[in-house]
Amino acid sequence: MNKKEYPVSGILAAGLLIAALLGVMEIFYQNLQEKLFTQAVNNLVVTTQSDKLYFDQIIQNRLYWLETIAEISDVPDAEGQENWQKILNWESVDGMRFGVADARGNLTYVKQAVMDISDREYFQAAMQRKTTISGPLTTPEGEDSIVLTVPMIRQGEVQGAVCAEITTTALGASLNNYANPKTKATLVFTPQGQLISSYAGMERYATIYEMLETMKLKSDDLVEQMRSEVLAGNSGTLTYYNGGQLRLLYYEPVGIQDWYICSLVVMDAHEKILQEMSASAFGVLVAILLIVILLAATGVYLILYFQRRVREAQKDPLTGVYTRLMAQRQASRILKENLHTLCACLFIDVDDFKTINDHYGHDEGDRVLISVSRVLRESVRSHDIVSRYGGDEFTVWLNNLKQEQEARDIAQRFLTRIDQQTTVHISVGIVMVSPQERDYEAVLKRADQALYQAKQKGKNQICLIPAAPEEENL
Repeated sequence: MNKKEYPVSGILAAGLLIAALLGVMEIFYQNLQEKLFTQAVNNLVVTTQSDKLYFDQIIQNRLYWLETIAEISDVPDAEGQENWQKILNWESVDGMRFGVADARGNLTYVKQAVMDISDREYFQAAMQRKTTISGPLTTPEGEDSIVLTVPMIRQGEVQGAVCAEITTTALGASLNNYANPKTKATLVFTPQGQLISSYAGMERYATIYEMLETMKLKSDDLVEQMRSEVLAGNSGTLTYYNGGQLRLLYYEPVGIQDWYICSLVVMDAHEKILQEMSASAFGVLVAILLIVILLAATGVYLILYFQRRVREAQKDPLTGVYTRLMAQRQASRILKENLHTLCACLFIDVDDFKTINDHYGHDEGDRVLISVSRVLRESVRSHDIVSRYGGDEFTVWLNNLKQEQEARDIAQRFLTRIDQQTTVHISVGIVMVSPQERDYEAVLKRADQALYQAKQKGKNQICLIPAAPEEENL
């Protein structure tokens, strides 16, 4: 019986081939692990920035509401008959309570709960005509909160302040309910780690750093590194295990005071892929090709999904037109690039909108705003910018105009269609913008003055202010 002999060279070649395949798999495995992590970081950066825009919108919307209350409210007189008692009682919600303080610092909450805040920094700042957002404070109930404060100015003097106390858990609920997946959470914190926006379970920890120190970290100094990066104003990432699950955390400045926003996501899918790849050499090698295709498709989908989320963050959630911030960015670009053509800024306000809210409720008010914004969008050109400035106010930016009559015609089209398609009227202030003008705030201020003049003329009117003289713009 002949013995089959295997040449030593054949065995060596097979061994080298297996070694090469294993080496290729290991290199591919390491590269894919790095790419998966980079993609996860990039995706988390995109969602964090979207959450940052939304958080800013939450704060700005509440400040705008407080500014409105500060303008229309009676100054506290300790008799409990001021109009703000009814307004604030009606607008109070869980996790947020409102009050009005007199000039001595006696803060009266709804239902006559009184507290002395004269020594509080946010009140003292309000008495200096400053709108303030406090750092985290501890309420008498033992829950952390922040206080938004707007001064009440009457006849040029500060007569008091309107305050909104919002718990960190209420802010966290608003932020984390913003279409976030269940595997993701978002926090806002100070450089010292105190929580501004929290969620259930975090009340056990005094700071975010204390929470992270209880987790399984690759090295003990990671939390201190994060603390140092935050104090230096830098962004960064951190990974840790919690309950056997790998989690990725990304942090960056939120743009309000010196606060930071961080998003953390469970990396289950990432871990599962890596475990499956180590099961067998050739089987995993084939699976890698399929997974790469799947990951590429998933990556494109996630990028498109998060890009859509970012675009949605640029739009007002009620009316679908641009937000005030996005309109400012686009209008500033137009002013910068507007070298040879005439532009116009239209400031629009719904006449007697407060009466609609008072008599028919906020749902009807919302329907009115939606109808008005639809008419505005359908009445302008594709490259014009329509935005909700705040409340019942809208701005429209028109560029590439040949003469100011075009702006007046579009404004008249607004009035006509609003009259035909809705139950309300609007007033329109128009300011023409010459190619030399660059100051966004100055243009907007003149447009607001034009709107005021339109209101003075009896509402449902148009008032146009010509472009500023060239020397004035220089």
